[in-house]
Amino acid sequence: MIWGIYSLYERVSGRVRCPGGLSDPLASTIGVKQGCPLSPTLFGLYIDEIVDFIQKQGGDGIEVHGSTIHILLYADDIVLVSESGAGLQHHLHGLDDFCAQRGLSVNLGKTKVMIFHTSAQVRRHSLFTAVGGPIEVVGSYVYLGVTFTAASGVFSMSQAARDRITRGYEALALMERQCHQAYFQEPRTKGWLFDTLVTPAFMYGAAIWGPGLATSVWTALERPQILMIARLIRSKPAVPHDIIRAELSAPPMLVEALFHTVCLLHRLRSMDTERMAYRAFQASRDMALAGDTSSWYAQTRDWLAHHGFDIHRLPPLQYDLHAPTYSLSHQERNRVIRQEIWHTYIQRTWVCPRDTLPPKMLYYREHFLHISGEGFIEILRYMRTYLPHHLRVVIGQLRVSSHQLEIERGLSRGVPREERWCPVCQTELESEEHFVVRCPAYLDLRAQFQIEESLQLCMTMGDQRRLGRFLIAAYERREQSLQPTHQTRRSIQQTITQFFQQAQLHQRGPSRGLTLHQAETQRARRRPRMVGYHRPRLYGEDISRIRTAYDHMMEQRHTTTTWVVFLREALRPAPMYHILHPPPPITSS
Repeated sequence: MIWGIYSLYERVSGRVRCPGGLSDPLASTIGVKQGCPLSPTLFGLYIDEIVDFIQKQGGDGIEVHGSTIHILLYADDIVLVSESGAGLQHHLHGLDDFCAQRGLSVNLGKTKVMIFHTSAQVRRHSLFTAVGGPIEVVGSYVYLGVTFTAASGVFSMSQAARDRITRGYEALALMERQCHQAYFQEPRTKGWLFDTLVTPAFMYGAAIWGPGLATSVWTALERPQILMIARLIRSKPAVPHDIIRAELSAPPMLVEALFHTVCLLHRLRSMDTERMAYRAFQASRDMALAGDTSSWYAQTRDWLAHHGFDIHRLPPLQYDLHAPTYSLSHQERNRVIRQEIWHTYIQRTWVCPRDTLPPKMLYYREHFLHISGEGFIEILRYMRTYLPHHLRVVIGQLRVSSHQLEIERGLSRGVPREERWCPVCQTELESEEHFVVRCPAYLDLRAQFQIEESLQLCMTMGDQRRLGRFLIAAYERREQSLQPTHQTRRSIQQTITQFFQQAQLHQRGPSRGLTLHQAETQRARRRPRMVGYHRPRLYGEDISRIRTAYDHMMEQRHTTTTWVVFLREALRPAPMYHILHPPPPITSS
C-alpha cells in the first residue's frame, strides 16, 4: 500500500486551462491532490498528533464545561484559542515546532488573529507572529463558511447573515438567468429549483447565526424568495409578503431556519457527553440559566418562544423519539419536523394571528386563501396547471390586489374606501369580487366564458384559462369605457405640466431667476416646509391659472405629484407674494 501511495505522488503534474487552451505541464511537489478520495486521509495522518502536541506544550486554553480547549480541527482548518495574548502566542510557537518536525508550512496569508476585547487599544496594539512573520489582526473571519465578527470586541453573527444574503442573491441570479435562457416559468418547478439551489445558499449555518438576528435582517433574507414568486405574476412591491408566498404555498425562509435550529438541538442532545460540541452546548445552557442573555442558548430559547415553540419540547411533537415503539428514519423525522413548524407558522399568521391582520390580508383570507383540513395552505389551481404566462399574470394580479381597479387605485390617491366606486356602473365599490361576479357591465362576458357565481368558485374552477380570458376581456372593456375620461385627464395634466415647464418666475434682488424644472421640484419635495426656499414673485394673470390647476389636482387627489408643493406655495395669501401689474418682460439670468 505504501508503494501504491508513493507511485500516485511520484510524478504529479497539472495544467492550467486558459482561454486559448491548456498550458504546458506544471510539476507539483507540495500538497495533496485536490478531489482525490485519499487526500483527506493522508492529510489527517500528517496532523493527527497536533492536538496532543499543542496540549503538551501547555499555555492558556478556554474552559468549556469542565474541559480545557486549546485547538479546534476540521479538515485543513486549524483554530488555536486562548484567554490571553501570551497564551495564544505560546500556541503559535507550538504550531511552528510541529510543522517544522513534519515538513509542513503555515500560510501566513490565510492565517489571522481575532481578538474579543472591548478595548480598541488592546486590539490595535496586539502583535502576534508565526514562522518568523507577523500575523494580521482582523475584526471578522470566515471559518467553515460562517463569518465570525468581533469588530467592536463583542461576538456578533450579523455579518454572517449579510454574507449569506450576498451568496443567496448570487445563486438566485444564476437560477433566474438559466430559467430565462430556457424560457421556463412554470411555478411549481421553479419553486422546487429555488428550494434546491437557492435556499441552501441562504440557510447555510442558519442554526448558528439565525437566533440573534434583528427583524430587519430577516426581512432582507425573505426578499429574494418574494422576488422570485412576484416575478411569476408581476405583482407590485407593496403586496404583503405572506400573500405572495401563499400563492405558491411556499414556506418562508424563517421556517427553514427554525427547522435547521430544531434539528441541531436534537443532534446536540443525543451526542456523546464527551464530545466538544456537547460540552459547548451545555456551557451555553449554563450561561443562559445564570442570566446571560447574550449566549447562543438564551437567544435560541427566546427566538423559538417568539415563534410558538418551547426549547424543552420541540417537534416532532406527536412522536417520542426515545420510545422503543417508534422508529423514524432520518428523512421521515426531518419531514415531520418541517411540516410541524410550517403548520405552526400558518396557524399564527392566518388562522389565529397574534396581531390584527391588515385589511388586504383579511380580504385575501376571506376570498382567496385555501387551507386544507390538515392545516396547510393549498397551492392554487392556476399555479399547479399549465397556463400561458399572460393568463397566469392576470389571474395572479387580481388575487394579490396588484391591479388597476378603483379599490386599489383609490388607496394610492388617498380616497376613502367607501368612496372608491366602480367608474363603469357607479353602483358598488369596485372590489375584486364586484369586478368578477357582480358588475352589470360584464354580464355578457360572464355568460360567454361561463364564469361561476361566486369569487371562491371562480378561483377553483377547473379551466383557469376561461377565467384568465374573461379577465383580459373585462379589463379591455373597462379601459374602452373609461377612455374619454382618461383622455380628458391626460389633456388637463399635459396643459398644467407645459405651463410650469415654460413659466419663468422672478425674484427681487441680484439672485438668479427660478425655473420650475425637475431637479428643483425634487429639492422642494425634500423640504415640505420650503425652509430656505425663496418664494417667487407671480403676476396677476398667473394666479387664476394656478388656482385652476391646484383645484383640479386636489379634486383628483394628486397630492403627491411633483407640482403640488409649488402650487401650494403659489397660492399662499399676501403679503408673501407681490402681485405685479402689469408684468415686466421676463428675462433669464
